[in-house]
Amino acid sequence: MNRLTVEGLLEDTRIRLGIIKTAGPSGFKNTIGSVGVQRFNGNAAFRHSLNPQSILILSATCLATMADLPSSKRDKIFRSIISAGIPCIMLSRIRFLPDYMIRFSEDHAVSVLISMYDEFLLESRLLQILRKKIDRIVTMHGALVNVNGVGVMITGESGTGKTTCAIRLAKNGHYWIADDVIEIKKRKENVLYGRSHERVKNYLAIKNVGIIHAGTLFDEAFICEETAVNIAIRMEKRDAKRNTERTDLCGSVCNIMGVKLPCMHVTAGYDDEGTVRRIDGVTRNFSRGGRVL
Repeated sequence: MNRLTVEGLLEDTRIRLGIIKTAGPSGFKNTIGSVGVQRFNGNAAFRHSLNPQSILILSATCLATMADLPSSKRDKIFRSIISAGIPCIMLSRIRFLPDYMIRFSEDHAVSVLISMYDEFLLESRLLQILRKKIDRIVTMHGALVNVNGVGVMITGESGTGKTTCAIRLAKNGHYWIADDVIEIKKRKENVLYGRSHERVKNYLAIKNVGIIHAGTLFDEAFICEETAVNIAIRMEKRDAKRNTERTDLCGSVCNIMGVKLPCMHVTAGYDDEGTVRRIDGVTRNFSRGGRVL
């Protein structure tokens, strides 16, 4: 697990998290020790089960309730937060920072961050960012196959044929790994590895057919758990005005967590069999150490 501070969390994410104001800069060096995020509900049982070193979200409703409490009861809540080692508190959908929160932040070096977003959206985005920065995991929408020992991630807009391309490759004797949601992890050697997200593992979503198990299309021997991710394929819709097709590498790259993958652009639906042959050739050259871009 990578060490992440509150300051590191906010780096390049303030807009995504909707941060409009912060307090307690001395708490920016606090360490976030968990990918989990918790939403405070104010009851006594919850106060005694706070997850250590994880971010705490307080809604506007919760703050209004706290404002009406006697200072002694509010102090009990704050003591629970301190004893759990909460690195920072995020306040959702409020316009100003209450004085009692400012005092708490300054007295105990716990950063307080105000977001314009509601608690549910804020929690969702926080989890995505924490997974990326702590676990070094991101999720991508697309398909993942291994062709000639080379991991190929196929991305693109909905309806561009990502699943169809992956199926054709797998039926040509290559390995199928994932469809729809790809979970990508950057390992210590700075190499990306991809696998299916657990909730869709071994399943495909096929247009006009529905959700089916990969075992109904491929031999189990050609369904793999994971693969290194070496090349990206970007499926693009045909330009109706120009009526042009595209199957090229043209020097572009796909940057995932600082790892740059060569990226091949393909016009969707132009020549599916030709695309499969092109990918086969590119991966053969890549596996032999040849230039891809």
